[in-house]
Amino acid sequence: MGVLALIAGAAALVAWRLGYFDLQGSALRTDVARVRATPWAGPLFVAAYAGITAVGVPPTPLTLLGGAVFGFTRGLLYNWIALLGGSAGGYAVARLVGGGVVQRLLRGHDDLLGQLRRHRGFMAVLRMQLLPFIPSVVANYAAGSARIPFLSFVGATALGIVPITAAYTYVAQQVVAGVSGAGRHALIVAAAMATVTVGASYAPAIAAQLRRRV
Repeated sequence: MGVLALIAGAAALVAWRLGYFDLQGSALRTDVARVRATPWAGPLFVAAYAGITAVGVPPTPLTLLGGAVFGFTRGLLYNWIALLGGSAGGYAVARLVGGGVVQRLLRGHDDLLGQLRRHRGFMAVLRMQLLPFIPSVVANYAAGSARIPFLSFVGATALGIVPITAAYTYVAQQVVAGVSGAGRHALIVAAAMATVTVGASYAPAIAAQLRRRV
């Protein structure tokens, strides 16, 4: 959490120094509309997103970017295609290449690897992808290391990534709508969605702690 706070603070400082906080609503709408009207913007975004995710970079910032730039409908489609492609790439890296980088990334996730090896198949991967507190990169590499059948992995991932991807895309779209003049309601909805998403990621850990105490 401390590292995430430092990253968020550094990003905000850079954005402030570059003048992004000085954008007026009309200017933001104009910039977003210009990107959306560019024919190659969508395919380029999908390709970059998928490639970056495949090599182990967390996809959340790119998911938010997709929602902010392309809106909810197109953003969700682009984010879903890119994340699915990046997940397949990460699976392939872990299964075909492996090595010290993959082992270091999966350090501390022995229980997850054990479960996947015991319950190989569609449902095991689907449960893993639906849990928001398991990073997508870890899930992909764990499935590849556990040698889950590829078709089972792709099918389960295609379904499992929909809820969290939709949530992040919607939050980003609402933030941009609020900043560009859609009113306070959009920002309130975005803040509420972000709070629910973060809270959901910690719910299983909190429940486990409560069970131990009882």
